[in-house]
Order: sequence, then C-alpha cells, then structure tokens
Amino acid sequence: MTNFHNPYNFVPALPRDFVSGCLGDGEPVGHHAYLEDRWSGTISVKLITKTPLLIPDASTAENEDGHKTYDLRMLGDQPDLPLTSVKGMLRSAYEAITNSRLSVFVNHDERLAYRSPASGSSDFYPAIVAKRKDGGKVLRILEGAGMLGRVGRLPRYRQFPRPNERDKGEAAVGLCYDGTKELPMYRDQVWVRLNPANQYADEIPPEIRKQLPGKELLENVVTRIQLRENGSQPPGGGNWRKGWVYITGANINGKIYERIFLEPEEGKKAPVVKIDEQMEQLWTELITDYQEQKQHKKEIEKRNQQTPSRSSRDYLGKEPGKTAYSRHVYMAQARQLSAGTLCYVQLRDDSDLERLSPRDVVALLPVTISRRLYDASPASLLDQSLHPANSISELSSADRVFGWVRQNGKGAADSQNKISAYKGQLRVHAMECISSDPIQSFGDDGFPLAILGQPKPQQARFYAAKNKQGEVLDNGTLKERGYQKSQGLRGRKVYPHHQRLPEGYWNQPECDRTQQAVNNHYQEYRRPKKDGQEQRDDQNRSIKAWVKPSSEFRFRIDVVNLSDVELGALLYLLSLPPEHYHRLGGAKPLGFGSVRLEWDACQTDLRKGQNWRDFYGSLLPVKESHLESGQADLNRTIDEYRKAVATGYKKAFEKVPFIAAFEKSALGYDNPVHYPRTTLQPRPEGESFKWFVENEAQPRGQRLALPGLTSDRPLPINPTTEQSSSTRRRT
Repeated sequence: MTNFHNPYNFVPALPRDFVSGCLGDGEPVGHHAYLEDRWSGTISVKLITKTPLLIPDASTAENEDGHKTYDLRMLGDQPDLPLTSVKGMLRSAYEAITNSRLSVFVNHDERLAYRSPASGSSDFYPAIVAKRKDGGKVLRILEGAGMLGRVGRLPRYRQFPRPNERDKGEAAVGLCYDGTKELPMYRDQVWVRLNPANQYADEIPPEIRKQLPGKELLENVVTRIQLRENGSQPPGGGNWRKGWVYITGANINGKIYERIFLEPEEGKKAPVVKIDEQMEQLWTELITDYQEQKQHKKEIEKRNQQTPSRSSRDYLGKEPGKTAYSRHVYMAQARQLSAGTLCYVQLRDDSDLERLSPRDVVALLPVTISRRLYDASPASLLDQSLHPANSISELSSADRVFGWVRQNGKGAADSQNKISAYKGQLRVHAMECISSDPIQSFGDDGFPLAILGQPKPQQARFYAAKNKQGEVLDNGTLKERGYQKSQGLRGRKVYPHHQRLPEGYWNQPECDRTQQAVNNHYQEYRRPKKDGQEQRDDQNRSIKAWVKPSSEFRFRIDVVNLSDVELGALLYLLSLPPEHYHRLGGAKPLGFGSVRLEWDACQTDLRKGQNWRDFYGSLLPVKESHLESGQADLNRTIDEYRKAVATGYKKAFEKVPFIAAFEKSALGYDNPVHYPRTTLQPRPEGESFKWFVENEAQPRGQRLALPGLTSDRPLPINPTTEQSSSTRRRT
C-alpha cells in the first residue's frame, strides 16, 4: 500500500459564542453543598490497555551523550499510572466533545514563518539601518536604482570540497584586506574594486582564483578590498566603490561568495524610509521565529559544547562536515533592528523610491532565501469564544468540571478577576493495577524508539484551516496563503488509534523488523538499525519496559454537583462504542497507549442532592427505591448530553463536526499510520522532511493538505503528480 495516515490530526473547535446552557459559559455552582438537582458521588472505572502503555520514569532516566533510557514508573511491584495523566486524558477528550474553551493556549501570539522560494530574491533591495538626528531610525535603500544582482560578490569559501572532506574553512580561500591576512567581517565599512567586465579578474590571488567559476561568471566579483573610514577617499586607479560587508556564514553547501552591500554611486542618493513600530515588529518576529526553532536551539547548543568558543564575529559550524548557521539564527542581538543592521527589504510593486513610507515595506529579511512571516498569528485565528477563560464568569463546561487557572496571571483588577483559579467538580483517585503480570521488560539497554516528530505549526496546510469551522485548506493552496486573517485553525490535536495492526506487531521489539512488511504494516515504533548498529542519540529515546496489552487498572472518579449534561458527557466518554479507544501515556504517534474505559454501574454510586439529603437526614436506612431511581437516571444523562449537543449545534449528534471527528479518532484507521516519508518502509536515515519538500516541489508537487479525520482519505507516499522510475520500482 502506498498510502498512509498522519499520526496526528485535529478535532474541529467551532465558534461557540451562540451556545448557552450547560455547554455555554458561566460561573460554576461550587462545592459548598449537595445541590438538589445536581449529581454527586463516585464512579468506578476500569481501564484496559489495547496497545502497550509507556509510563516513563523521568526520575531514574539514564543519559548517555544526550540519549535517554527510561525504565517503567513503578509503585512497589506494580506499574504506577499517574492519576494526573488519566485526568489529563479525560479532560482533553471532554474539551473536545463539549467544544469547550481551550484550557491552555500560550506562545501563539506571534506570527509563524515559512521558507520563501529561491526564485523570489530578485525583488529585494539591500538596505542598512541608520540613525536620524532626532533619535529615530531610517532604512537606507542601497543601490536604489538596481536590484539584488548589483551587490558585490566577495570570495569567501571553497567551491568544491576536497576528497572526503566538506571543508568550510575560510582562511585558505577567502579574499583578505590588501596586504594582510585579515578577513573582512560583518558590518565592516570598505572600499572594494569590482570586476564589472572581467577587467580585474587577474587581481584575485591564484589560490582563490582557481576555486572560482570561469571568467564569464565573475561579473561584480570583488577583486580587492580595503577598510575605509568616514570621509576617506577611494584608493587610486580602477573601479572602486564604497560598501558594507554582509556575511551570513557558510550556510549552504557549495557556497562561494558573501556579499558587499554597495553605497550608491557618486552623485546618487540612497532612498530612505522611516522605521516605524510595525517594521520593528516584523523584523523581531521573524528573527525570533528563526531562533526559537527547537531543532536550531538543540543543534546550536550541541555545537557550542563541541566547538571552542569563538569571537562574536565568527560563525558556528565552519568545521569540516558542518554547514554553518547564519548569524541571525544564534546571535541574540540580531533580534533588534539596531543602527548598522544590514538586511534586505521588499517593497510594494507600486512604490515610489523618491517618496517611500512605511506602508511600502512588505518585508525585512536577513538573507535572500529567507523565512517569511504569515499574515496572521495562530492566536488571532482562534475564535475568541475558544480562547482560555479570563474570568470566573467565562468558564466553559470543561473548566467548571475539571478546574481552571487563569492563563495570563491575575489580569485586570476588577470584581470578576479577583478569582484566578477554580478547583473543579471532579477528582480521580484510587488507581490500582489488577492484572497479575502486567509488565514486559527488555533488559538494561532496552530498545530504541523511533524518532518522535516535533510539532511544526509552520506547515500551514496541516495546521491552518479554510475558516473558523476548521475546514481543510484546498489542495494546491500556495504556502504563503496559509494563516490568512480570513482563515482559522484546524482544531484540537489528537492522535488517532492505530487500527488493525497485524498479529505479533508488538512482539520482540528488541529485534529490528523495520524493513519487513506484515499485512502492509512495518514496525513503525522502533528505530531502524544503521549499518547493523542500533541508533541511540539525542534524537530518540530507549525504554526498558512497558505495560502489556490487555492489562487492567481500576480507579474511581468523585464528582460533585454535575448537571445532567455535564455528567452525561463524562459517562459518554466512559462508554464509547466497541473498538473505540482513548490515548494515554508516551509515544502516542507510534501507536502506544490505546486504552478502553468502562464504568462499572454496580460499583458506581451517584445520586442527586435530594437523594443525598434523604440519606444524611435519616437515622434509618434509605429506601432502596430511592437509590435505584437515581441509578436508573444515569443512562438518561447521556441522552441529555447528546440532545444538548444536537440542539446547540443544530445537527444530529453524530453529524456535529467535533463529535464525528472525535469518534473517528477513537476508532482509528485501516491504513498504516506513520509520519510522512517518501519510502514505504522506515529508513535508517529518517529524513521525513523530504516528503514535505516533494509536496512543495515545483512543478510536480501537489501541495496536499492534511485530510480531515472524517474524510478517511489517506496521504500518498509520493506527493507529486507523477512517480519517478525509481519510486515505481520501489513500489
């Protein structure tokens, strides 16, 4: 099978400001008394594992060169399943099926960025930030009469690596200042002699010249360079120009040149535009997005540990075999658009260079093939009725039942905001494993899990939606058309159950069977060996033990003062249809942690306040009929919940988008489930990014969006319009 399902998907989160009653917002009823028309008591629940359950013990984790190995969390001789994990699982599901507010939604106020295509660089002008006399700042557009191709090209790196060595060193090939061995550095003010018509190519030192392309490709290459001071005169003879050294680093394989930003020729004036607050924000948001990328932070930290500290004028990653990071990726001061900052500016097509205003600036970019900011931040696309509550009067159903803490601190000092937290009406307790042999161990070394992907909300076709109802973006949507102000978000992330795994799929995980298919399924949860050796590094984790499938736990849920609808939603989650599962524990994208919940009516004691009043108000045993009557009403609460959803969202219960998607996620898929990749079997190298590259590639990439949960439509291994011959052979 050449199709697969992504490990995560989304349950739509619909605008809810029109919903009232128990599914709407409102203050909680409190815990001070058993209210007459509300349910209180205890629910007995059984939890059965369908797939292995990972409960890693972080306190005893072993760390060797960044690779962590986890044992199973234990309490005595039994697995210790944290109550907080179970409550978190229930809350996430409860939020989804009641379309409640999100309990947590932080760090989404800034716009995300996407990588612009290489072909877009011709629209950019080189520019420098300069101070004004009044203390403000302006952007000076350098070489205003020409485009990017008019900057000077400064020889800096080898064109070709030496045999068996990807050498990014500069000293042997970089053009130095005249008469010195000193390399030009970022922001240096210089005089340069250019090679406009191959007049001066012979001036380039022979050891550099032999690394460069032929004479016909040396247009505007710098042949000589000297430092300059303010007011200094050009050296004598030849085509000398003022400029600024702009160095980003050896950030591309095969890179030869850095750039010289040229000042306008004598007699010409550089166009300027005032820098306003919005332009500063554009720059800061973009550089922050670069620097906050987890893969960047992790790799830079690793390189810092391996490489002696360098001057701030040096650049990470020049050692052999390492492609460098651009300076704006790792230098904290790069976030500020300070005087002297060199960048590229994109202007509106109808801009007048003689009368520029801030509105003419479309983008400020640190490099020519740069990330670009989307039009809107994720937070701005989330309907206001779904944002976390700011006051006690705004609590949604999940907030009232499971508890609430104000996300942004104490907030405004008004009567509502004096309360910044609420305990909730539900408590999970008395967890007990009732299986006699629930643990499977894998020795002191354990086995290596497959790499778990990091969230990548920058992939707009997976995370952004066509509208506030969470509808999927159209296939073929251009990358830059994601996160538009008219769009929405896909909803709450969920990890669908991996359905119909072949028999023996979880057996002997110590053995690498990742290249062998059984009923079209590969061993997705294990990292493949490479050259016969296990891969244990900082990208993945190893585990020593798990909780076996078919293991059973029991726990209790205490509730107080739940309405019929609130209790009905909870009981609905505890009585899903057959073969529908919740997800719990670690490594859910790899198929772990599918569990079934069932409530035991015989061990459950739930009564309305009037029944508890009779119970506590009598010295004699309460008549059995009262208790039986209360228990008989429990099943009706599920009907009340279903009716409230259907009425509130004006559709049959099963057709309401968030219900249909939740139930599909709990049921799972027939097709294999794994992260996107371009091969049928997991590859030792990983490289799942290649699927996204092919999906975007011109002209064959289909630009596929992540299908909705209920569409049951898989993604293709090959996201292009036609398969290459090698792909056809592999298939």
